[in-house]
Amino acid sequence: MLILVVIIISYQPVLSGNYKIMKSINKIFKYSAYTALFMAVFMVGCDNQNTGDNGDPDIDAPTVLSTSPANNDADVARNIAVTVTFSEAMDPATINTATFTLKQGTATIPGTVTYSGTTAAYIATNSFASADVYTANVTTGAKSAQGVALGANTEWDFTTVGSNEPIAIVDLGTAGDYVILAKTAINNNPTSAITEDLGLSPAAGSYITGFALTDNTGYATSDQVTGQIFAADMADPTPSNLTTAVNNMVNSLQRCRGSCKPRFL
Repeated sequence: MLILVVIIISYQPVLSGNYKIMKSINKIFKYSAYTALFMAVFMVGCDNQNTGDNGDPDIDAPTVLSTSPANNDADVARNIAVTVTFSEAMDPATINTATFTLKQGTATIPGTVTYSGTTAAYIATNSFASADVYTANVTTGAKSAQGVALGANTEWDFTTVGSNEPIAIVDLGTAGDYVILAKTAINNNPTSAITEDLGLSPAAGSYITGFALTDNTGYATSDQVTGQIFAADMADPTPSNLTTAVNNMVNSLQRCRGSCKPRFL
């Protein structure tokens, strides 16, 4: 704010005293008079005020109220949207992948940004990697509905769930020779298309339903199966082969239980 005060003072000399002096002075000032101009300028500066794009003063800058995941969160699911909630409604045109970013180290994570109400969400194109640190950031390029920029850049980190250790190999033994291996029954609701062998033990072949089996020596076939179908009551060596396979299956599951940690999304 600038206040300008101008004071103008005019001075007209008065001639008096000695006539000669007065006459001389009169000649000098016959057609003119001294005019003194004094200008006093007072400049008063006002405090800086945050204004929106429309110039309105006294508008507070928007802030970030919360994020999800929160800063330094661990064991974060690998398929979530990263969200940020603002203190007020924002201009959707300023909420995008330029102002809301997600990185793993220096690599930008591909994704899209959505905005609704007061919350923006970063949705990654692919699932996050296991046990990795990600950094989200919202910049001051994000503006409120009044056009006021976010008060400050906001950055936060989180770590995904899982382990980077190699997954242990589980030896299935001869159970791995079957795409379907069961103990009590195999029921099919036609029509299916199955590749590789099926096995059932200790139950008999009559508990394999929905395949329209064609019996052969030691095995059966079906138009829905690219492979062979075995049951415990078929000709040798099928029964003993199936007994071994089922035992291998059970033992493999027992070895894996409690030690195999699946990488959940």
